[in-house]
Amino acid sequence: LPIILNGDTFDSIFPSDLKRYAPSAVRKDLVDKDAMINATVEFAAGFLEPYVKQIRVIGRGNHEDAILRHHHYDMTAGLIDRLNAMGGNVQNGGYCGYVTFRMERDVKSGGSIRELAIYRHHGVGKGNADVSKGIIEFNRVLQHHQDMDVVVLSHTHDKMALQHPIVRRKTNGMPNVSEIWLVRTASYLQYVEGNYATRSSHAIKPHGGVTIWMKITKAYHDSDIKEIKVDQKDF
Repeated sequence: LPIILNGDTFDSIFPSDLKRYAPSAVRKDLVDKDAMINATVEFAAGFLEPYVKQIRVIGRGNHEDAILRHHHYDMTAGLIDRLNAMGGNVQNGGYCGYVTFRMERDVKSGGSIRELAIYRHHGVGKGNADVSKGIIEFNRVLQHHQDMDVVVLSHTHDKMALQHPIVRRKTNGMPNVSEIWLVRTASYLQYVEGNYATRSSHAIKPHGGVTIWMKITKAYHDSDIKEIKVDQKDF
């Protein structure tokens, strides 16, 4: 399965962050490094190496953005360079962008090509949205991104998958009801003693991403039908 990482691959809390940094919350093999940012990128590359052939896109989140602004180093680009040196073909997704997967169904015999169109954005605003769970942000995105199969946001550390039905006009003028999947991916942040989220009494959040499945089937009286499902099981 192809993998997309939607930003905040790194926690990116370093000693210069006087508000959040706590040595007890840092991996022991990183805490004594002079070049801690570089060492963190090297660790991440080694951790992700078993999946290097599956990772298609790595996006940048607000945590990596902060390092880029204050330390002038792009951790996401550094990680991608290392993964591609290991034999990967990973694209830099930036803070937001589009990902399209093309599926061919027996094209030589008159079949068709179907696309899975994804709009991904790391997310903005208050990261710890304990009440709204980030639903309001989806409504804002849908104002200008309705021609998508899936909209993926992250940032709030929540995890959900909702179906949003919309009406589209078919080429014959008849209405057709389809659905956009609204997906929010969580993180893998561990709530350990000394962690900023724990000390700030932030709500415990779910872990893990989601799996998006697309199936193309042949209808009796219509063109190929594209069926999309989202699985929220941890992986």
